[in-house]
Formats: sequence, structure tokens, C-alpha cells
Amino acid sequence: SRGQNAVFAWTRIITPKWLNEARFAYYRDYFLFGAVLPGTNYLQQAGITGFEQTQLSPSFPLITLSGYSGFNGSGSNSLPKANRIRTWQYTEDLSFSSGKNDVKFGVQLYHQTHGFFNGQSQEGQFAFTTNYTGNSFGDFLLGYPNSVFRAYPLALYGNYANQWAAYIQDDYRITHNLTVNLGLRWAHNPFFNGINGQTSALDYATGKVVIPTTSSGALLDPIPQPETPLLLPLFKDRLIGTNQLGLPQSIRRTGPGQWLPRVGFAWRPNGNDKLVLRGAYGIFDEYLDTNLTLQWAKVPPFEITQTVNNTVPAPSFTWANPFRGQPLVAPNSNPGQPCPGTSLVLLTCVQPNVFSAPGQLDQTYIQQWNFAVQTQLMSNLSLNLAYVGNKTTHEQLISVPDNVPSPGPGAIQARRPYPQWGQFSMGEMNGNGNYHALQVTLEKRFAGGYQLLASYTLSKCIDEGSNQSGPITVSFLSANRAVCDYNLPNNLTISSVYELPVGRGRALLGNTNRLLDAVLGGWELAGILTARSGLPFTPVISGDQANTGVGGQRPNLIGDPAAANQSPNMWFNPNAFAVPARYTYGDSGRNILTAEALIQLDMTLEKRFSLTEQRQLEFRAEAFNLANRATFAAPNATIGSTSAGIVTTTLNANRILQLALKLYF
Repeated sequence: SRGQNAVFAWTRIITPKWLNEARFAYYRDYFLFGAVLPGTNYLQQAGITGFEQTQLSPSFPLITLSGYSGFNGSGSNSLPKANRIRTWQYTEDLSFSSGKNDVKFGVQLYHQTHGFFNGQSQEGQFAFTTNYTGNSFGDFLLGYPNSVFRAYPLALYGNYANQWAAYIQDDYRITHNLTVNLGLRWAHNPFFNGINGQTSALDYATGKVVIPTTSSGALLDPIPQPETPLLLPLFKDRLIGTNQLGLPQSIRRTGPGQWLPRVGFAWRPNGNDKLVLRGAYGIFDEYLDTNLTLQWAKVPPFEITQTVNNTVPAPSFTWANPFRGQPLVAPNSNPGQPCPGTSLVLLTCVQPNVFSAPGQLDQTYIQQWNFAVQTQLMSNLSLNLAYVGNKTTHEQLISVPDNVPSPGPGAIQARRPYPQWGQFSMGEMNGNGNYHALQVTLEKRFAGGYQLLASYTLSKCIDEGSNQSGPITVSFLSANRAVCDYNLPNNLTISSVYELPVGRGRALLGNTNRLLDAVLGGWELAGILTARSGLPFTPVISGDQANTGVGGQRPNLIGDPAAANQSPNMWFNPNAFAVPARYTYGDSGRNILTAEALIQLDMTLEKRFSLTEQRQLEFRAEAFNLANRATFAAPNATIGSTSAGIVTTTLNANRILQLALKLYF
């Protein structure tokens, strides 16, 4: 990794009332991540076939076993890979101050280019569940995977975008004790274009993938990926160009931009600082996450992936030959005739997975509001009470499964809504979320040798997918609405600093000699107490009980999940859940269980020793998790597993004691 950053700024006082600030910033970086155990063809050594086309740089594959740690090979992070980032930003702000008004307005130009090389999973991903022996390790020993994944590595791909914004804001002092803030921002954030025309959308009307083309129907770059000359003629019956649909080459039309108003106030009812009321409301835009837009390049003719799902209850293949001699992509062996086992007449009978997004997406925006009362209780003691809330609309969700059949018997592929494709991993912007919190802060400024800051938050967060993670299928969006993955109803933090009253000029030994004061005086004790609720988690089942090809399916809730005597050996009652009937989804909700609350005390004892007028030596004795209290992480939540409900890890570390010396000179 090597990052470089350059900033140029110019500040100019035009008149005593006018100030101009211009700023240009440029940033570039390059990251390189190596493969896991590269250079050895482990698949060939193990007699596993089907990866001869894709395995351009052999390394160790990814092997997952539900309920076990697995083997995190190169496929766990698409290794090897490289990221190349180039951004620049120009801002210009003009400020005007006159009487009761402080006005500021300006413009912003922002350019982003993100280029990548991605090893994908050229050496394969093998997933073992409990389908055949009741234990994923047993399935592994017999060589019966639940699914196997392979893909071509990707050469240079990525995206770029130019974004603009303008704003005006006025801080208006209506009276000596009332100030109103008024602002308006306009933001234009067009969707990213793909490097060398590598982007896509899904046309739900035809079931075809939309790709950028010239007016004559040609690709913008004839060979954006090494495999494009092979893939384009084989998938042209499932592709449609922007020229045929009358779309711009960016595919997604750019809207007129977003108007984002902001308003706020600060009021001192008594005309002094002992009581202050504050409030604000604003709408804010959000840049598209490149993790979402990068997925749009992962479609034929730029890239192809394939997942094969084993049959249940009897397996149809072992991991020695999961693709049964079939290449990742090849022409239909009987041109003009239906593909074997289907009624589809295709140029190639491969039905790959697709990473894409709808052709029309809404821009994300966030509404934020707050109201606070700040009061001075004593000369050095203040209390702040605040209500804080926000609402996210059109939240970004990445890799939401689509093209998923309804639960039922039979081959998954033939039952898909668009059987010419495998599973869609869709980038959606249809999530919604909200957050409400009561915040209480008590602060005692340092006086009398003591300082205190205590903060408590009572909150609730609800969404349909946290950290851009969505439901198990697009149709499950409403069923996924629950408390956020990071929901913490109660969060208390208390920090303090206390000068021990020992030594010269203090309550104890105030007249002691210098030698004794050097040893006993001047010590300072500080601590932080953290107490917060546990994080929520979701019970799941292993395998594909619904026979739809998606993971993360949930059990049925049939009883009270609370354990009678909660302990790390039985954090919740797994008997309150049941594996759903075959060909059905479970009815258990998301994030209905909660891990243990965190309570931790960290302490520091320190003292500075004066060596000379210019040199001091600081001694620190630090204790993290002083009480050595273990906070247990979420237990195994896989229903049907022998370890369901059992905690195996802790959230915090054991007590740590450390001594430190620091010399000041």
C-alpha cells in the first residue's frame, strides 16, 4: 500500500466583510493483497476437477463447514486483488458578515475513480452443511458439498463519477439571545459509470441484462476483460444494449439533483448561558457506496460465475467432480435446440449467477433532527438532555438475492423466474431505517482535583438490513424489518480523573518534605466505566430447507427462546425453535435474540517526576478490564447444530495490566 495526498489552499480577504477560501485536494493510493498459500495447485493434487479454465494463479481454496471454522482460503476475500484509487476535490467558499447575518455559500466538485483487479474465486468455494450426515464435518469427510462456486478472475474494472454540490447558509442573530440557522444545499450525485463500459442493469421486462453500447450496438471497449471475446457471442441472446432501450451509456438516467434544506436555532431564554435550548432539522445526501456499484460489472460479457447446488436428500455429485466435466462456459452442443433438461433454447446452456441492479434506482437521503436542553447546575457542573432522531430512505443494500424460486420440490434452476440465469445478487436502494435516542450528559469540569463525564443513551434503531446487508431474498424485505444489528437500547459511559489528595499543597501530607512528596505526592487516578446492552443476533438453520438456493434461512419459533437458567452453556433455548417443514421458510424473525451486556472498567494510575526544568518522566500503571469480567459473545445460533445456544468466545479480552514510562524533553 502506498498513499499520496496533496492539498492546495488559498484564503483571500476581499474586504473586511468578504472572505474567500479555495481548496483543491488530490489523493491516490494503491493496495495489493496476495493470495493464500500461492503457487501450489492444491485442487489438482487433491484430484478435484472443474477449475482448469479459471485457475490462472493457483492458491488454496475456500472451504466452509457450517458450525465449524472452515478453511479461509483465497476465495474468502477474492484474493489476489489490487485496488487503485484516484480522487480529487475542489471547493470554494465565500463568506459575508454584516450586522446580524453571517452568510456563507459555495460550490464543490468531486471526482472519484476506483480501479480494481480481483482474483474472484478462481480456485473455488466449497460449502458443506448438514444435508447428508447431519454434521457438516461428516459431509466434508464424505466429500458431499452443499454447493460449489467458481468464477473467472477479473482484470481491470471499476467505476468513476463526477459529483457537484452548491450551498448557501445564513446564521441570523434575531436577538441577542436567539440565533436561527437557515441553509439550503443542492447535490448532484449521478450514478457511477463503469471503467471501459463495464456496468449493467437488469431489464425485468425481458429478463435480459442491459450493458452500455454505442449507437451501433458495439461495446464501448471491444475487450474490457480477457474472457469477453468468448462470453459476448455466447450470451448475446441474453443481453440488450442501451442503444436498443434508448438509455444513456451510464444506463441510469441522471436526475435533476437533490434539494437538501437545513434549519436550526439556539435560544437562551434567560439571556445568559445557564439555560440554552437548541434544535435542528436537516436532510442530507449520501454518496453511493462503491461496493454496490462495483457489483454491476460482474455480469457477462465482463465476468461469469457459477454455483452448482447439490441435490437433497441424495447427493448427485462429490467435490471431486462438482461440475461433471462441464467447462464454465461453452456453446450449446445442439445449436437451436433446448438445453438438456430445460425448454430453453440458448446459445450457451450455462446459467450463471448475476451481480447487477435494477435499471432505475432512487437516491439515498437521510433526515436528521434533534432537540436539546443544556443547563448549568453549578459553576462547574452542567447537564445536557437531548432527543436525537434520524430516518434513512432508499437505504443502500448490497447483494440481495433475487431470481429465487418459491419453496418447493424439483430442480432449483428450472423453477427460477428467469431460468436462463442463476441467482441474482442485486444491489438495491429500497431499504428504510430510523433511529430515536434520549441522551443525557452530566459533566463536571476539572475543579477541586476532580473531573467527571457521565453519558447515558436510551435508544432504538430499526431497519431492513444493517451494514448494507439485506434480506435472504428481495421478497423478504418487509419480513427483515427489525432492530438493527448494532442496536444498543442502553449505553452508559462514565469517565473521571481524580488527583489523589496526597502531597505538598494537598489535604494529606501538605507540608511534607520534597523527598517524600516526590514518592507519594502528585498521583492521578483515572477510569472509564462502560456498560451497555448486548447486541442482537438471528437464529438460522443450516442447509436449504426451502429448496430455493439461498442461505441464511430461519427456523420456526415454537416456544419461549429464553433459557430457564441462562449461562454460556445454554444462552437461549434451542428447543424453542424447529427446522421448518421441507419446502417452507421458517417464521422466526431477525435479531430476536440478544447477547450478553458489556460491563467493563479500565483504570490508570499515573505520576510525573520532575528530573530537571526541561525533563520529566511519566509513569503509568494501566489496567484494562480491571475486574477481569468476561463478556460473552453471541452463541452458536444455528438451530439443529449440537452446539446451538452454546457460547464459545468472549467479546472482550481478559484483564490486561501494563506499566509504561514516557520521557518528556
